[in-house]
Amino acid sequence: MKKKNLLVVLLGTFSLALLGVAQGATVNIFENAGTVEYVDSITGYGTTGYDMTGMEVTVNYWNGGSQLVSWDADGAGTGANGTDWSLTMNDPALSTYYSSHWVFDTSGSALIESIVLNGFAHNVVFDNDETSFPGTPGSAWGNPLQTDYYATNTSYVGNIDVTYFGHVAITGSTAFGDLYQGMSISFESGAFEAGDTFTFYQDTDNIVNPVPEPATMLLFGVGVLGLVGRRFWKKKN
Repeated sequence: MKKKNLLVVLLGTFSLALLGVAQGATVNIFENAGTVEYVDSITGYGTTGYDMTGMEVTVNYWNGGSQLVSWDADGAGTGANGTDWSLTMNDPALSTYYSSHWVFDTSGSALIESIVLNGFAHNVVFDNDETSFPGTPGSAWGNPLQTDYYATNTSYVGNIDVTYFGHVAITGSTAFGDLYQGMSISFESGAFEAGDTFTFYQDTDNIVNPVPEPATMLLFGVGVLGLVGRRFWKKKN
């Protein structure tokens, strides 16, 4: 691990020990391996709010409705802004690893059931492992969803079920179980009301040189076959 990264880890650990934890909500962590997706490499601590453009954020309501919004990098307004809700970061220019926290606000009258984040299609993965030994190479230390830590203030005090889904692994290796394609945040029945705030820390990494999707590979294969056929035709004539 580089000295700079080690310093970040030590400072983060020291700050948590010094300031302590005031956990208002009860967070339960679950994992669903699902289908493994493979990538060439992963970043470490460098991912910021500006690096998650396109990530899909879906808010589900208790009345059965839902709204999907794409994460947009737009200066101070970076995040996902729905009709009566928003998911932003207090400082989108800082790392998601204990430097910038997420803020979920709602102003509507409908009760919120859950928030679902899908990042993989837009080069974002979620790192829920607080150690990197062992861990996916390049991912460095991560952290699962944690709320009411230093610099955050959550008015919501009910149960929160966090489920990470879809393993991510480096091509040629097995999944270590620390990186996931997406995550869902479910609130206790009828507890998250208009005016409640929910702030939390969650580490994300970026995919570097993602493995092409099946459709992309198919198109590439068709292109190669076309070139081969063209050369064969030229030779024949």
